[in-house]
Amino acid sequence: MRGGPRERGRHQGIRLRESIRALSARYERRVLAGCRDADVRPVLGNMLRFLEGRFPEVLEELRGVAEGCELSFDEVARLNFGSAIVTTLRSRDTAPASCSCLAFRDTADGPVIGKNADLGADPDPHYALKIVLPEDGHPYVGFGEVGGPWVEAAINAEGLAVGQASAPTQPGQDGNGMPIMHSAHLVAQHATFVDEAVGYLENVVHAGKGSNLMLADAGGGLVALERGNDRQIVRTPEDGALCFANHFVTPEMRAVVVDRSDRGNSEGRVRRYGALLEAAGGERTVGLIERAISDHGAPVGPCQHGAAGLYTRYACVLVPRRREMRLYRGPPCSTRAESYFV
Repeated sequence: MRGGPRERGRHQGIRLRESIRALSARYERRVLAGCRDADVRPVLGNMLRFLEGRFPEVLEELRGVAEGCELSFDEVARLNFGSAIVTTLRSRDTAPASCSCLAFRDTADGPVIGKNADLGADPDPHYALKIVLPEDGHPYVGFGEVGGPWVEAAINAEGLAVGQASAPTQPGQDGNGMPIMHSAHLVAQHATFVDEAVGYLENVVHAGKGSNLMLADAGGGLVALERGNDRQIVRTPEDGALCFANHFVTPEMRAVVVDRSDRGNSEGRVRRYGALLEAAGGERTVGLIERAISDHGAPVGPCQHGAAGLYTRYACVLVPRRREMRLYRGPPCSTRAESYFV
């Protein structure tokens, strides 16, 4: 996808028309079906007003998508912000998907992030590889749902890598903010280093569910962000490593959110990452990350095959110094990675 935001959106809408239309119908039928339109409208309206004022390029890209795939702008907006709308209205509900990340700071290749994308039972989640060449900002490659710019993970031409996972919701929101899933693609396009990315997001109010965000750069930077509606906490590596799934670990964030129904599964995956690191001793390698994201051990393996209704549909390894994304188009336990460089 090349050019300005509207051009990029139109290109995606044309190329992925049928997949976008199918995913939009799925969101309306499953994700948004339990919400009254009278409740959805003001929340969506607040999100759109916030984006128009702070990040108008996001809306311009969605307008291009709508033109390309022949849906209305409203349908494309509901698709892109559906999970944020639902978790704003029903903060105790678990978000439609869950993921996890493990990262090392000091491998032979510098910082490395491994990420699993854990989704629902649908065998076709309507994801796409997104190679983005914007007229303003950094080129990047990422992957995520079709129908808009958001990505699960990405790496840009400057060597900044980002991976995210859903997290608990801060209650009491009204939709005023940036829908949480749109952090990663904006950081990939507009930031060069970890510290710049942290600053870029620091004063941005977010709407909907929380997120855990892993950031690494070619210069050796590595942090994890715990992000809620009106606050952001920075975690730094312990023994050169960081990991997360779908709960918060800092007291500041745990105090202001409601628990998700998949908390036990999330905590089990984090404990499993910890056990794998302990068993590996001082090893901090790309190979260990690849083994960890493919693991099925107790209490809960990071590579999921139905536990809590979750399935690892995609995974990736991001190597900032090499500007490389190794993408698994399936569970990493049984799929060979494809490498993409930017």
